[in-house]
Amino acid sequence: MPRDDGANRAVVAVAFALGAASGAVAIHAARRWIGERWIADADSSDASASRKDALIAKLGMVPHPEGGFFVETYRTGTTPMRTRGKTSTVEETRDAADALAPTSRRASDDDDGARNCMTSIYYMLTKESAFQYWACNESDHVHYHHAGASVTYHLTRPDGTYERKVLGQRVERGEVLQLVVRGGTFKAAVLESGGEFALIGEGVAPGFDFRDFAFVTDARLASRNPAAYDETRQWIKPVPEDTFDHYYSKSSTGGGDKTDDGEDYFTPTRSDV
Repeated sequence: MPRDDGANRAVVAVAFALGAASGAVAIHAARRWIGERWIADADSSDASASRKDALIAKLGMVPHPEGGFFVETYRTGTTPMRTRGKTSTVEETRDAADALAPTSRRASDDDDGARNCMTSIYYMLTKESAFQYWACNESDHVHYHHAGASVTYHLTRPDGTYERKVLGQRVERGEVLQLVVRGGTFKAAVLESGGEFALIGEGVAPGFDFRDFAFVTDARLASRNPAAYDETRQWIKPVPEDTFDHYYSKSSTGGGDKTDDGEDYFTPTRSDV
């Protein structure tokens, strides 16, 4: 039997009431979820910041000339950090015959081309220092993602090609766990938006030497790839240094022990890391 108009109006009223009640519950649940998510995100951010600070302290990292932080962990045949980013001399090198590799590089009249076979560093970008200035090195670099957010590398190769590669853990999204950058490539890097830090390893062969390193200027980047220059010129270092010894002193992180001649030397102990 069909319902009369009064009954139909009652059904509609009940339906609206139930819908309103359900809507109120949904709104309350959404507000609670958003609040809990905000608190969780805040807690996660605090934890990430604490981990970043702990890693910098534990690993003995210092400011890097290109931005971020670093510590040299290996230099073939000698103590890391002690030679301040330069090839060790025979006197400074253990097992010199195996520690030094010949190259054709001649940065100056007194450069015989010998370089330590390999060097390695920890490198970190942080929220406060979120990009790496454009630079070029003559040696091949292999980058390894250890922890934290992803990092986008901007690369212009000697043939003028320009590409971006993302170093990170999300392989399913096209990120890579290792990134090879050939010698002679111009390189800049940027921390993922919203990331607190990224901890990276870099292996360099032949070993890193500041004689093989240079910051990339406006003119060089614009000449190699105008599109890369237009997009990323903000990552060209405005006042690039040509000396780097001060980055290796304990004073760069708040002071420390001095040698007999009064000069600061920073040589972290690796055995407990």
